[in-house]
Amino acid sequence: MAKPEWGAKHICHNCGTRYYDMHRAEIVCPKCNTPFDPEALLKSRRSRGGFTGDVLGACQQAAEVAALLALAAWAGAATP
Repeated sequence: MAKPEWGAKHICHNCGTRYYDMHRAEIVCPKCNTPFDPEALLKSRRSRGGFTGDVLGACQQAAEVAALLALAAWAGAATP
């Protein structure tokens, strides 16, 4: 359990280190010296645009079905 005198717990956006701010005015990661940016968490959660995993997964499945249908047609045509 964290002690109240350690302050708030943070996660560095650069290296992923977990640390406490020790109630300091300037919050800096002790491992990589990256300043804490509370806006970075909000920026990382915003929509990035482009394709999502669902769209790419659907495209992959459609390609696999097309390849299997082509293979089945080829195998059917190759049988005398």
